[in-house]
Amino acid sequence: MSVKEQLEIILWYRQQEEAKEIQIDRLLSLNESLDKIVSKQNESEKPPDIKLEDARLRIDEMIRNLRKEIIDLFGQRLRFMERFKVLKDLKQKTVMAHRYFCCNDWKKIADYLSCSVEEVKQLHDKAVCELEKNKKKSK
Repeated sequence: MSVKEQLEIILWYRQQEEAKEIQIDRLLSLNESLDKIVSKQNESEKPPDIKLEDARLRIDEMIRNLRKEIIDLFGQRLRFMERFKVLKDLKQKTVMAHRYFCCNDWKKIADYLSCSVEEVKQLHDKAVCELEKNKKKSK
C-alpha cells in the first residue's frame, strides 16, 4: 500500500471519529429527553415505566462503546504519525501533522505557516516522496 493510500485511510479514520462524536452527542440528547420523560412520570401517579430505564442503560452502553471506538481510531492515527519522525524538514512535519492529525485544510495550514496554499501542497508532496523513499529503504 502506498503512502498516499495510507494517508487517505488516516483521513478516513478521522472522519469516522467525527461521525462517532456526532452519534454520541445525539445519544446524550436522547438521554436528556428520557430524563424529562422520567421526571414527568415521577410527577404522575402512574408507576414509572421500567423500559425507559432499560433504554437509558442501553444508551449509556452505546456511548461507552462509541468512545472506545474513537480511542481505537485515534490510536491508529497516532501510530501512523510515528512514521513522520523520519522527515527531517520541520515544515514538512508540520504540514503532515496538521493535515493528517488535526485534519486541517490546506488554507488553514498555509495560514499557520504564513505561506501560500501551493507552498503547503509542495511541502506535502515532498514529505510523501520522503516517506515513500523511507518505506522502500526499510523493506
